[in-house]
Amino acid sequence: MGLPAPAFPSHQGVPVPMSRPGGCGAGVGADGDARLPAAENMLSQVEFYQRTDRSQQESGQYTQGFNQDEMFYVDLERKETVWRLPDFGKFASFEAQLALGNAAVGKQNLEIMIKRSNRTQAENVPPEVTVFPRGPVELGEPNILICFVDKFSPPVLSVTWLKNGQEVTGGVYETDFYPRQDNSFRKFSYLPFVPSQGDFYDCRVEHGGLPETFTIHWGEAGAPGEPAGHRAGRLLPMGLGMGVAPRQGVAGPTGLIQTPFPSWGRFLLTPVGAGLHREPGPYWPEAAVSHPR
Repeated sequence: MGLPAPAFPSHQGVPVPMSRPGGCGAGVGADGDARLPAAENMLSQVEFYQRTDRSQQESGQYTQGFNQDEMFYVDLERKETVWRLPDFGKFASFEAQLALGNAAVGKQNLEIMIKRSNRTQAENVPPEVTVFPRGPVELGEPNILICFVDKFSPPVLSVTWLKNGQEVTGGVYETDFYPRQDNSFRKFSYLPFVPSQGDFYDCRVEHGGLPETFTIHWGEAGAPGEPAGHRAGRLLPMGLGMGVAPRQGVAGPTGLIQTPFPSWGRFLLTPVGAGLHREPGPYWPEAAVSHPR
């Protein structure tokens, strides 16, 4: 699946388009209205570039998907294409350099939009957090604990697992950021574990929209309480822990909300697509499955 070389930005202070998949047009008319016929199948391309205000760290993402599933993303730091299922890479290819070119365009466009918006910053939308096991929990039987972080923006977020109050430093797998139709994001974090009597786990989430670290508890009833200021759902091992994090609305010293700058991003669809994109399901390390309802 080859792509033409990306169109790099001019120096006229005008955002420019990025490269798109060959033969895949967004079908947007001169008046900006989408002209896409309805169809059952859809190829989506999602990319963004952003800069945080406080740390001035920059990051971006390039992803392509088909229907509800992500096909691959490009690791911009390692400069390599990462296939959701490794077997995909046996019969398809994508040059990571093309996504890196788009990231360069996104960076230039971000600078332009920051100036044009008078450095107006993006709104931080806090996440909803759910913790659940992959399958029925049986003592001594390997399982996977899933922390599902949903409906947050911008895509700058940290997920940490704790077992019996101690941080887990190995064996954790995370997805990249999955886009939603409302321009918010979702992310999955997976912790393989073997259930044992008395064990309890916590998924700790940090995001700019949260006034403090947000923690969801999963494990034995009657386990020790969480530190003050944290909110948790205390459940039995077979349960589902859910929580809606509070919003942050504190003005900074300059009078601006201390949130990351708006990211430069877009959605690109094939001519057979309809709407923006469909939400992807979670990624199991060994298999692709549907998102649990």
